[in-house]
Amino acid sequence: PPPVATTGMLIINEGNYYSGIDGSLSYFDYATGKMTNNVFASMNGKSLGGTPNDIISCGGQYFIPVTEENLVWILDENMKALTSFQVTKPRRVAAGGNSVFISSYDGHVYAYNLTTKTLTKSEVVGACLEDIVFLRDYVYVCNAYNADYTYNTNVVKLKASNLEKVADITVLCNPTSIETDGNNIY
Repeated sequence: PPPVATTGMLIINEGNYYSGIDGSLSYFDYATGKMTNNVFASMNGKSLGGTPNDIISCGGQYFIPVTEENLVWILDENMKALTSFQVTKPRRVAAGGNSVFISSYDGHVYAYNLTTKTLTKSEVVGACLEDIVFLRDYVYVCNAYNADYTYNTNVVKLKASNLEKVADITVLCNPTSIETDGNNIY
């Protein structure tokens, strides 16, 4: 899709959960060239968590999955935490229709309905699910690897309306990234 004019960029810094190094959120202002670090901690007086992995803007709010803490933060446009909700091992997020979709290392895809603020989940569709996208009423998620670190060769296609599995799409070993241009999946 065509780029959207913005005044800056948000940057997720993952941290290291096992070493006790918290992740953080930074903001880079294009006009001034200034980087502001620890935006979440400054606005909320607490840590974002050790393993924030992604961020998406949807409906005037930001969604940040934090894997080892088993939660997804919802922030307002000023980065103030509105709430959070529990998801087992959330990894990446995508938006489509009236939902935010969350991939998980527990093998499920979760859908957070923006109107009802309810969470639904798929049946197990893989193992350690990585990147996720939404395109034309479907969700596509990378099924990267298994608990024993053997690698998979599929992207799972699900109906966005009910998270029912439609197909496995064969790809190269260990898929971790997926993108859409609004017409195609890459």
